Amino acid sequence: AVMKTATKSKITAGEVAVSDSPRESAKLQDDLAEHRAMILAAGLAQAPELAHDLGRFEVIVSVITNISGPSAFALKARPLDRLSRPDLSGTIAAASLHASLETLDDHWLHKDTYDGMFAAFQVLPEAAKVAWFSFAVAHSVQSVKSYDPGAGHFQAHLFDAMTMMEADWWRPTVENYFGRVKKAECLVIAEEIGGANLKAQLAGLKKGDLAQALEDVCAGKGHLSPEDRQKALAWIPDVMRFGEPQDVSHHGYGNRLKLRGLGDSDQTEAPDAVDPSIVADEDAPDGNLADLQEAAA
Repeated sequence: AVMKTATKSKITAGEVAVSDSPRESAKLQDDLAEHRAMILAAGLAQAPELAHDLGRFEVIVSVITNISGPSAFALKARPLDRLSRPDLSGTIAAASLHASLETLDDHWLHKDTYDGMFAAFQVLPEAAKVAWFSFAVAHSVQSVKSYDPGAGHFQAHLFDAMTMMEADWWRPTVENYFGRVKKAECLVIAEEIGGANLKAQLAGLKKGDLAQALEDVCAGKGHLSPEDRQKALAWIPDVMRFGEPQDVSHHGYGNRLKLRGLGDSDQTEAPDAVDPSIVADEDAPDGNLADLQEAAA
């Protein structure tokens, strides 16, 4: 039998060696690509500064641009276009995020190539990299639903660590709250803020006017006593509160932790079975039956 031999081809830096007539099956080439990636991963694990820059760069670019970079890495944060949503763009928090963005040095984003962008990002001062990374991480925050208490507790922990107050960053308006709850509920809110007197003052208003009046009250406008004004400026619905951080250590995350890819528990596809005839003949080509028949011809 005449064996097929691989012809070496000249390659340049950054290219993968591919023979003109590969002896490996497509499946084996895929498996070897995983091994090659593992080598790169091992190298990055020994180069923390490069890996750190790469991680921050990938996350930032995925969040703040529509660029689809090379699929050489899978580290991506989900971009959330909250700043452009009409119902969110007018909030205090959105204004703060816009202000933060304006302070960031973005010259590195205007390079012609992805490689050039990364190179320019690498030489940014550390403070600039930290600022960009913080901005990107901020955009990775997900909205937590009531049926996901674990995520809610963790967000409450983070919020508590920043010693922030919800009312300083969000105020109820006609559009985002009062226009979307019933009139009876609006009157209950009025009573919570200003007692029976404020409720009586607003009770005769139509729903739209009542919603606007409550927006003004919660902005500290109108004739309010100092005590009621303080309540009004601090009032937010309970659903807007992060709540008190709770100990979730009983969930046992550490006991259930599995490092993906470092064990066999998450292996979803077995490697190609070894053909005894190939084992017996080390020079035989790897591949499927068609490959073997062609090689034996």
